[in-house]
Amino acid sequence: MSLNLSLITAPLQEPLEVAEVKDHLRITGIDEDAYLQNIILPSARMSVEVALNRALINQTWEWVWDGGFPASGALHFPKPPLSSVTYIKYTDTSDVEQTWSSANYQTDTRGEFGRLWLTDGTVWPNDVKLSTPGVAWVRFVAGYGADGDAVPASIRNLVLLMCGHMYQNREPTVTGTIVTKIPYAFQYLVAQHMARDFEHLPT
Repeated sequence: MSLNLSLITAPLQEPLEVAEVKDHLRITGIDEDAYLQNIILPSARMSVEVALNRALINQTWEWVWDGGFPASGALHFPKPPLSSVTYIKYTDTSDVEQTWSSANYQTDTRGEFGRLWLTDGTVWPNDVKLSTPGVAWVRFVAGYGADGDAVPASIRNLVLLMCGHMYQNREPTVTGTIVTKIPYAFQYLVAQHMARDFEHLPT
């Protein structure tokens, strides 16, 4: 089953306030507030999300399955942490879109990796239009919470570090100087989180 993810609703805010970024960068004026809010913060947050393969502030995603539903057993969601499952839908053999009842499955949002499994005695729908791209899909909300207070401090620090890197290095290279790399502290913190995720990967 290939991984086919689409962002449906982006987060409504960033994990940091502009004032926090300005304190970190030691900026006292207001001339660059819009630049920090509209360019630096979203870019830094998305960079951290890609580096950690997770969502920070709550956002809605759709995971599409080709050729039918996944194999039986627990389904582990990409883009952790899982906040909630909105619905599961599929196209039946008559080309009609169906919404599968939430009574057919249970979810567990504890820990880094959210899970979904079928209730006792339940099997995936058997009237799915098989061998069809995008025939079934699940919409879910991923993220630590609705605002930055819910995001772990170490990850907020990663966003700050990336903000600083992007603010100080606005071009890929700077003529006449050595190419600037992402600070080691950023790489170290990312490695810490990835190591923790590896220890708790589902088996």
